Amino acid sequence: MNMPFRTWLPSGALGGGAVERRIAETVEQWSAHWFARRLMRSVGESAWLDQAELARMRDLRLRFTEGGLALAFEDDSWMVIARMMLDEPADREACTPDDEQLVERLATDCIDDLCNRLAAAFGLGRAAWRRGAIETLPCAQSCIFALGPSEKTPAIRILVERDLVARIVKFSAPPAHKLPPLRPLAEALAKQQVGLAALVGRCELSLGELAGLVSGDVLVLDSATAGALPLAINGVARSGRCKVEQEQGQLRLKIIEPPTGTARD
Repeated sequence: MNMPFRTWLPSGALGGGAVERRIAETVEQWSAHWFARRLMRSVGESAWLDQAELARMRDLRLRFTEGGLALAFEDDSWMVIARMMLDEPADREACTPDDEQLVERLATDCIDDLCNRLAAAFGLGRAAWRRGAIETLPCAQSCIFALGPSEKTPAIRILVERDLVARIVKFSAPPAHKLPPLRPLAEALAKQQVGLAALVGRCELSLGELAGLVSGDVLVLDSATAGALPLAINGVARSGRCKVEQEQGQLRLKIIEPPTGTARD
């Protein structure tokens, strides 16, 4: 069983209006070419085809292409189109057989042109349009756009299949912003501030001895400060070595071996 297609996008927000704009521009040019005063316009907002709408469309005249476009027409669509082309009122009840043939010919030429314009607008080229019932529709999971001579009178429904919608949205989207390449890690860390110190020495005490320390106690370190001492970066010993010197009352570190490698275990 085929379930109806659902989308999180609200009506009128398909891809930021990319599909709506393409249809509006095409219909505007088509209307200006065929109609004298009144033009076809959008009726309501676009919406995804649901089961109720699908059932209502079973009695409508249908044209479709395998590329994902379809047009559905109300019973009086041909008469509405002919009336708009002639800019005259037309009463179906008063039409003679000759009138009906004229209406059919005028409206068919107008609809053929709309089909060709829509196919070109959606990148389908000169697509082959077929006629059939709703059961033959290859794009049951579609978005509907209604057209009519007024905001309350839909005469034509344009159906755009979801894959075609996705393709139009993709091609209409602005190019992605190209991010600059990442710089080398060493370059990024070059200005990082670090603390450099000499590791003078160590001694071991028990917790009891540590707790008993008083002013004046002397701790014996495990290394002599007169020789080469390990360098420490941010308190962590590295492979470099230095000497502690005194000049003008200040201590300074003289590098004997620059620090390299990683922290000692």
